[in-house]
Amino acid sequence: MNAIAAKAVTTTPRMNTMRTKEDLGTIVPDWKDLAALGRELELPLETRKNVTLIGSGQNKQCVVLVTRDRYPSLDYFKACDRAAKAGFVIVRHFVERSVLNLLLSQKVQDTEQVVTQDHQILFNTLMEEALEKGASDILLNQKDGRFESCFDVNTLVTKGQDYSIEEGHGMMRHLYQNLADDDSVDSSYFKPDTAQVAAADNSWSGHLTRIRFQSKPSFPSGTDFALRLLRMSEANGFSDYNDLYLPPQQVALIRRVMKRNTGAVLFLGATSSGKTTSIKVSLEEKARNNPEMVIRTLEAPPEYIMGYGIRQHAVRETKSGDLHVMADEVKEMMRMNPKYMFLGEIRGVETGVLCVDMLQSGHGLVSTLHTTGPFQAFDRLASRSIGVTKDITTLQGNVNGLIYQRRLPTLCHHCRLSVKQAPSEQLSHEALDRMSLVSKNTETVFFQNPDGCEECGFTGVGGSRVAMNAVQPNTAMLKAVKENDMEAFDHHWVKRCTASGWGDAVETDLYHALQLVLQGEVSPLVLEEEYSDLDPTMLTEQCRTWTEEKRFAYGLN
Repeated sequence: MNAIAAKAVTTTPRMNTMRTKEDLGTIVPDWKDLAALGRELELPLETRKNVTLIGSGQNKQCVVLVTRDRYPSLDYFKACDRAAKAGFVIVRHFVERSVLNLLLSQKVQDTEQVVTQDHQILFNTLMEEALEKGASDILLNQKDGRFESCFDVNTLVTKGQDYSIEEGHGMMRHLYQNLADDDSVDSSYFKPDTAQVAAADNSWSGHLTRIRFQSKPSFPSGTDFALRLLRMSEANGFSDYNDLYLPPQQVALIRRVMKRNTGAVLFLGATSSGKTTSIKVSLEEKARNNPEMVIRTLEAPPEYIMGYGIRQHAVRETKSGDLHVMADEVKEMMRMNPKYMFLGEIRGVETGVLCVDMLQSGHGLVSTLHTTGPFQAFDRLASRSIGVTKDITTLQGNVNGLIYQRRLPTLCHHCRLSVKQAPSEQLSHEALDRMSLVSKNTETVFFQNPDGCEECGFTGVGGSRVAMNAVQPNTAMLKAVKENDMEAFDHHWVKRCTASGWGDAVETDLYHALQLVLQGEVSPLVLEEEYSDLDPTMLTEQCRTWTEEKRFAYGLN
């Protein structure tokens, strides 16, 4: 508890007691209940039964109203701490419980969650700005008694305008209650102090857009919100692998692992690395090539609308990850006789168990997993949080492919800079010198223009590209996994690719990111921010065919 709150709780409240609602006007004319739902000093309902905060809303002064039987108490401490952390000067008064009950009855009306027209206009303006910028995510983070908005544009986070707590909650209330799909929410009402998820489809500025909404209470107080934006009209432009700009040998590898109708293909990577986009392209090609095949998805909620007869199903996850809820969904889907399935994400024991059940019943499966590479996926699956042991994942045929990917911002071709034009020429020359470790020819390397141009919205960024590390495990590689021998795992993959003539499909995402740098698509400074400065040790550990004498076996010499 900070110093202001400590002072508040160690000083006895004034003895005069507020006995009626009208009495409140004698201490704060034109008072507002600052602790009510959606207000600046919002408190949980249980706390407000014993203590509340009122003020004019025009300054940083507030009155703590507490019943005599709850002074001192944890509820009182929470209220004082909430006000102090927001920078309020605190005055204390006792209050009759009947007055708090009257205030609560007004707050119950607040829980009817009326969305104002102003909130709708604010939200529409926010969405239009995000889509105009080409943002993939909107973030609303509570800070210093306000919401700070940020936009993720091609992996770069840029700051937007600030909103009051009431405005932020009002916009999110509009999204959750008025726009969200009924089957994607677990409550009829938006709850600003509770973790909630939702999905909504609507059109802004001519863009048909799907929003994935996630709220998360943050420490020490407040709630942050994240909105993933999926432009369904544009997303459908990702119709084949050419739209992903992947190297031909990697495309051929993904097609090989997707060809089997049993076993799992796992797309790996961090949030916003493009996994679902890659899966959409892969599943649609499979459906296009197999029009009679029944392909179903189980997502929470669906991100993209997929074509070619793919049946998509939304599942509402419980906060506890209730196995029975998900299991019931899968049982219902199994009765529909799918041949191949997309399970949105393997994130806990419940989805791990269902993944195993699908594999053992002879179904094909594609899913996503948050991990740092193909080899690490086996440890992630075997962790206590998921519980799929290596005895299962290392059985031949259970895991067909592991596709790890990173998404990197690409340079705007209209304003990118050569090393001589770069603002920090010394840093650029140093990065260029390190690039000589992988290629003698660095003439095609460019740098980001910090001022940008009209074509890129003055960001210097033209879009994003994916760098992949894809493998198709064989018996020798699976044996290395059981023995926890990553070096042997990579050795056998190199051996297999070399024997099969699969070229640079042997290599890691770092190698393919370096290719993008040498093609003038990605700045070397951005690459090193993502991976660290290039040096022989790093290249040896994070690439499969690099040696100090010969550099890479494929492509970059």
